[in-house]
Amino acid sequence: CGLSILIVSEKALAQDTIRTYHVENPTRVKEIFTKINGKANGEVRLFDLDGNLVQIGQLKDDQRHGTFVDLDPETGDTVRVMQFVTNNRQGKSISYFPGGAISQESYFENNQLEGLVTSYFENGKISKKSTFQNNKPNGLTETFFPDGNTESKINFSAGR
Repeated sequence: CGLSILIVSEKALAQDTIRTYHVENPTRVKEIFTKINGKANGEVRLFDLDGNLVQIGQLKDDQRHGTFVDLDPETGDTVRVMQFVTNNRQGKSISYFPGGAISQESYFENNQLEGLVTSYFENGKISKKSTFQNNKPNGLTETFFPDGNTESKINFSAGR
């Protein structure tokens, strides 16, 4: 007859829900997040002074890391979606009109605008296209009339 012994070891995690409050109104919650072993990790929710949810995001080791969604405080509709990596905007960012149509698409590298930024009219047609480098317009910027015809073309070099 054999004897089996099972030893289960589980690392204890200290987990706390943290609530911060607005300085202007200390009875109103400003943000809610979780600390695990002393560091903010997981979902974070931010609220305005009226108590409306205005942003939902992800934290990793006290830094923004992952998707952040900005919300309209009155309707709860998505206003903007952006990505973060170790507290820096990184990757595609999309902004929306109140009706849900895309108003702008842009790209970030290390918290700097990089590449094509495209703005739209509410009907979905392009209103402006600009190329950015190091957070400054660099190259051709085109603006368009609502009917799609070109309004202007300007070439930039390092923002000028």
